[in-house]
Amino acid sequence: MVERVLQVAPTREVPDEVLASLASLRVTGTCKCGCGTLWFGPEGEASAGSILADGRGTADGRDMDLIVWFDQGAIVGLELVGDDARSMPDIDSIRPHDVA
Repeated sequence: MVERVLQVAPTREVPDEVLASLASLRVTGTCKCGCGTLWFGPEGEASAGSILADGRGTADGRDMDLIVWFDQGAIVGLELVGDDARSMPDIDSIRPHDVA
């Protein structure tokens, strides 16, 4: 999921070492609101960072934003934003914001 968002909706160049680290990502926390957001950082949630990719996806007929967070050279989160964004979107539905 993270790899697909990075491929189709990067906000800047994605460093090769970040792509190489995808297989080692481990979920360390989930969002307290109950949405499908996943955190990979050592603290279990993102407290700082910047957006590395920002795309759209569809799950159960509902569109949502997918944001990949990056901090200190590592991916720290995959945030799902939207009404009832509890389920991961279909991977083939992930696209840039400017694609319907």
